[in-house]
Amino acid sequence: LPTSSSSVTLPAIAATYASFVETSTTHGDWPRAFAMQGNENRAYVKFDTRGVVPAGQRVASMSLRVFVIDNLQPKGLRVYAAPSNWQEDTLTMTACPPHWDALASRPVTAMAGQWVDVPLTPDGAYDPNGPSSFEIRNEIQHSSMALATREAGKAPQLTMTFEDAALATQSAQVAAAGSTLLATAASSIQTSPQPTAIAAPAPSAAPQ
Repeated sequence: LPTSSSSVTLPAIAATYASFVETSTTHGDWPRAFAMQGNENRAYVKFDTRGVVPAGQRVASMSLRVFVIDNLQPKGLRVYAAPSNWQEDTLTMTACPPHWDALASRPVTAMAGQWVDVPLTPDGAYDPNGPSSFEIRNEIQHSSMALATREAGKAPQLTMTFEDAALATQSAQVAAAGSTLLATAASSIQTSPQPTAIAAPAPSAAPQ
């Protein structure tokens, strides 16, 4: 477990997919996990995140790294948080976790033959007391994407970067206080009374 380091990279402990064609077939020993839109092909990856956050720190950022073997439409890779109650040797389309709408990333470009780093939203995307799972989808309709699994020798990776929890809280409080002061000052300027214009005296008539 990390002690003084500011980040940790975890290898996937499981990666597989459910097929809409072979609905009762498992693919836990396959070197590829196929991801498509909706319920066509559903790719899953799991990491052991129990106890990885050092005492007194919190997760500042997370990133999922996957190797893309094949992808005809590279702009649609998207990651969702997923339940972790599945195993590689039993997951099928008829026995897979329900899809969660909790987005863990924005769509990213995933070029074939390359590693792709997908920034994730830390809040709610991992379980500090158990394994954390993600569902990977290709949001381009009817376009399949093949990702490497552990069996391909290029297991997905999860990188977690940490920050001091107390300092982060203090920084957030200082930023909030600064925003409040700026808002108060702006409001005071808008509500301050405007100076009253004083009319200039009319010029005296010239003597005849």
